[in-house]
Amino acid sequence: MADYDEGYVIIERRTGNFGTFVWGALLGAAVALLFAPKSGRETRRELTDGMHRMRDQAEDKVREVQHVVADTVQDVRRQFEEGVDSARRAMESGREAARASRDEMERHVRESSAAFQSGYEAARATGRSPQDDPAATQDAPPPGEEHQE
Repeated sequence: MADYDEGYVIIERRTGNFGTFVWGALLGAAVALLFAPKSGRETRRELTDGMHRMRDQAEDKVREVQHVVADTVQDVRRQFEEGVDSARRAMESGREAARASRDEMERHVRESSAAFQSGYEAARATGRSPQDDPAATQDAPPPGEEHQE
């Protein structure tokens, strides 16, 4: 428990923000008024001009941030749409490949079935029966009949 006997030192760091800036500006203006060797009219005009400049700068910053946010949103939207389009193209490509593969397999099945049927009919026409050839009965039963061993 001796490890916990030492005290803790907490250091807080605070960074300035816009509110700190405004307070500093107001305090600076107040000090400037106190030590200004100008007339009240001149001082008011300078304060008004300064306030207008600050307002214009703040508005410029707000517009700049709005543009940055709008551009970022537009970029994210574009990237999302490109991703969706890419996924759609990939899906459609997969569908086309599956259709082509299925069509090719169906064609092979039709050709094999037709070849088998032709061979079977040719064997029957020559008077040979599949029972006469043991290899034929093992490898290729007639259509509609099941292979039995």
